[in-house]
Amino acid sequence: MNLIAKFPIFAAASLGLAACSSVPANSPVAVLVEIDRPAGASDGVMKAAFSKSLPTYESVNGLQRKYFLLTERQFGGVYLWDDQDAAEAFFDEAWHARIRSTYGQDATLTEFDVVAETPGASPGSSGEDGVVAIVKVCAPWYAPRGMIAGRMEKTIPDYAAIPGLDFKLYTIADGKQIGGIYLWDNAAAAQGFYNDAWHQRIRDTYKDDADLDFYAAPSIFINQ
Repeated sequence: MNLIAKFPIFAAASLGLAACSSVPANSPVAVLVEIDRPAGASDGVMKAAFSKSLPTYESVNGLQRKYFLLTERQFGGVYLWDDQDAAEAFFDEAWHARIRSTYGQDATLTEFDVVAETPGASPGSSGEDGVVAIVKVCAPWYAPRGMIAGRMEKTIPDYAAIPGLDFKLYTIADGKQIGGIYLWDNAAAAQGFYNDAWHQRIRDTYKDDADLDFYAAPSIFINQ
């Protein structure tokens, strides 16, 4: 499994989960941002740019954490926001215009409602070798959001004991795709978790395969 390989880009999603009546207005949201890498930009150059930009996020209202992401063909980040309003205030038209001016393209944004979150057994251990995994699987059609959230929260003690897991966000995307955003200490920890038994368990439970995407996460911002 190549954790740094390019995976299919999710379709751009408008920041509109608050319009769903089942989603609390003050619910935390995560936003995945993906942009094509500038031609010729090495990993070293990208990582240096990430590190240099870290202080700029200290004054961003409503931002809890950001994982800087890098693949062979893309870069970006996962942003965890206090709520929908904070996310929309940051990703405004000026932000999009700045991306287009700087990189000559639009960014792809995908939003996730965050139901719960928990540190793993190795909180704060991810460094330059960190890896983010994003899991999405279709929930049963009959399962209301309250039932999904309750079942997710019951598994928090299980994930809090997983070696190599720094942090997990329990997520719902597009109203019915459940899953999570995982921050791992390194690729070996992620590979050890998403093994054949894990994939079989997903198929047995949901009668379908999960979307599983990986990103290198060489820099992390956490609002203390």
